[in-house]
Amino acid sequence: MIRNIVFDMGMVLLEYDPVKVCWEYTDNPEDVEWMRRELFDSKEWSLLDEGTLTDAQALERVQKRLPNEHLRWLAKESLEHWHEYNIWAKPGMGELVKELKEKGFGIYLCSNCSVRLRVFEHEIPGIAYFDGTLVSAEEKLAKPNPAIYERLFEKRKNAFSLMTVRITSIARRAAAWMVTVLRTGM
Repeated sequence: MIRNIVFDMGMVLLEYDPVKVCWEYTDNPEDVEWMRRELFDSKEWSLLDEGTLTDAQALERVQKRLPNEHLRWLAKESLEHWHEYNIWAKPGMGELVKELKEKGFGIYLCSNCSVRLRVFEHEIPGIAYFDGTLVSAEEKLAKPNPAIYERLFEKRKNAFSLMTVRITSIARRAAAWMVTVLRTGM
């Protein structure tokens, strides 16, 4: 019997465009490509999600690779403000979360994100209905490392039957959403 549902955040509850913030500060596609490559698709971004690098450390490392002061400034602005532009609610997800909660499911978030999530978590659709959140940076673990799921189960022992846990993904094309379902007691 399915009792608990664990949502990912990016491209599930929230839409995400990694370079949307850049267009707020430049109209040059080459500048935006620099930011995509050197900031948002960088090892530093992954380390922010893992919680092993601070924003200041990431910025310093990224700026060292950039060839001019303008791009270094753009990296600073993009890193400081990405959460204001790069994410927005995926249509219908707030209603889905509410509906699932009203049906008695436990609702959880397990997502790769920096500690910045705590700044914008109020924008996550249906967040008021969540029974708990697990953020990779706070745990110093990131998906797909299986240890992050073990940590979720540890933190929510009362919510999950740990006898047997099977992780299944369910996709529903019509609504274009994806939810990870934890099947317990099987």
